Amino acid sequence: GRAAVAVDGLRDLVERHPLRERLRAAWMNSLHQSGRQAEALAVYDDYRLLLARELGLEPSPAMAALYRAMLGRGRTPRPPAGTRDTVRGAALPAAPRD
Repeated sequence: GRAAVAVDGLRDLVERHPLRERLRAAWMNSLHQSGRQAEALAVYDDYRLLLARELGLEPSPAMAALYRAMLGRGRTPRPPAGTRDTVRGAALPAAPRD
């Protein structure tokens, strides 16, 4: 559905803005909702390595929670309570840093 359509657009946005965590989270969710869990998890792994190499940082707690939730479930996890943002229907974690 909509998640599959969003995957390509989000990939292009992440390529242009590689350190934008919200875009990566949206891309992960879209991949996961499209049944592409391994690819969604790889997006996180690539981001974690990029942050460490470029800035000496780790992903935000919200991004790490999204990753852990995807590891533990076959369906897309819910965002933290009280936070919801949409990018073409994809759920995002709470206020990750850009």
